[in-house]
Amino acid sequence: MLERGSGVLLHVSSLPGYGPVGNIGYDSYRFIEFLNRSKQDYWQILPLNPIDDCNSPYAPKSAFAGEISLIDPELINNKGEYKGDGSVYLKADFKRAKEINHRFLKMEYKKCRHSLAQDLSDFKKDNFWLEDYALFTALKNHFKYEKWTNWPIDIMRRDEEALQRYKDLLHEEIDFITFSQYIFFKQWKQLKQKAVKEGIKIIGDIPIYVPLDSADVWANPELFQLDDSLKPGFVAGAPPDFFSEGGQKWDMPLYNWGIHEKSGYDWWKKRISHSFKLFDVVRLDHFRGFEAYWSIPAGDKDARNGHWEKGPDKKLMKVFKEVFSDKGFIVEDLGDITDKVRKLREYFGYPGMSILQFAFDGDDKNIHLPSNAPVNTVVYTGTHDNAPLPLWLEELKKSEFETLTDQLKLKSPEDILEKIMEIGFKSHCLVAMLQLQDILPFDKDSRVNMPGIAKGNWVYKAPLDLDYDDITNKLVKLAYYREC
Repeated sequence: MLERGSGVLLHVSSLPGYGPVGNIGYDSYRFIEFLNRSKQDYWQILPLNPIDDCNSPYAPKSAFAGEISLIDPELINNKGEYKGDGSVYLKADFKRAKEINHRFLKMEYKKCRHSLAQDLSDFKKDNFWLEDYALFTALKNHFKYEKWTNWPIDIMRRDEEALQRYKDLLHEEIDFITFSQYIFFKQWKQLKQKAVKEGIKIIGDIPIYVPLDSADVWANPELFQLDDSLKPGFVAGAPPDFFSEGGQKWDMPLYNWGIHEKSGYDWWKKRISHSFKLFDVVRLDHFRGFEAYWSIPAGDKDARNGHWEKGPDKKLMKVFKEVFSDKGFIVEDLGDITDKVRKLREYFGYPGMSILQFAFDGDDKNIHLPSNAPVNTVVYTGTHDNAPLPLWLEELKKSEFETLTDQLKLKSPEDILEKIMEIGFKSHCLVAMLQLQDILPFDKDSRVNMPGIAKGNWVYKAPLDLDYDDITNKLVKLAYYREC
């Protein structure tokens, strides 16, 4: 369960290190040790699943598999052969990371495939999703990365004879993909052991939807709203609002909740159970979609013509409460939140979210002010969808800045940043979180994601020469506020 404390939000790929992206090996170990020295309790990351072509972890090729570029090449064979390629990576380079890891994984696979036969067999038995994912990925490579809806009709529709034929044809590739996933989860298990030793709990993230072109949809088309040609007539997204005139169209298939209900929500139970093998706490992304979801005609350019459809509501939450009664959740309840959504969150009984960047508009009744939030709340300076505080302050309009300074009764940008963090950490809210970039020097490229923009996101990487001593002192001071 979630306990009072504080922590830092930073995805694995953004960790400082010599590789093209941060990794789940030594880069993570150093960061966990830093969090321990800084008197923090939580490390929040983004989804670990295989990213899409835009590097987004929120459009995973599988809701269960791990992203291979996050593997630490130094730990693949424990010989420490990889010491970087001589390049200094100012931004995350997932393509280069995959090339490096693929080379190391291939070498290790050729050496160890026979000696690890029993381990790999056990790994497959323990992960029901693995066979479909490995075949799906091998088929994607075989068909030159074509979407599965464009594959030959027999394998697109998973004809039994076709499945066996391709398993035989691609068995070497399938075995290698299985081995790569084995290494990923082996390294993650070691990371979790390190986190337990250092007293750091890891908060993971579950995107509510998966893309059409994913192993999950190909393997389980009945679980999604697809037509006879296995294409979605309607897709997921969010309605127009103050920030987006056309709303957000995510082009992800909607769930066939009736089929999920008939199965006792088996797929969701497996997904959540799998997540709790990896994380101490799970953040449920787009929680409002469980109460009602925005259904958009698939052919539309934006989300304007969407409409609300009823979600599983308490039926699914009841299952979560019963099966995962001793587990910790965070509910992402931002955006267009109605009384029905609030009641569902209260029924679920787990903390929602409050964002400090939304709090200081001069309205004393603003729900994002910690003083107005329930105790059972996680207060964030901002999420991965927000600019870090120094950049946010730089981008404020003059009128917004004046409102902020009047409300805080401060003028100096440095004082304002420190005051905002202090307000969050001193609050009665259960957990206080900040982005690592909040306490780093100003960096115009420090934003992780700009919602609604497809390209240029997810490439932030913390500087290699990060002054851990300086930011440790800042975090220790903030942690002290939690104890007061």
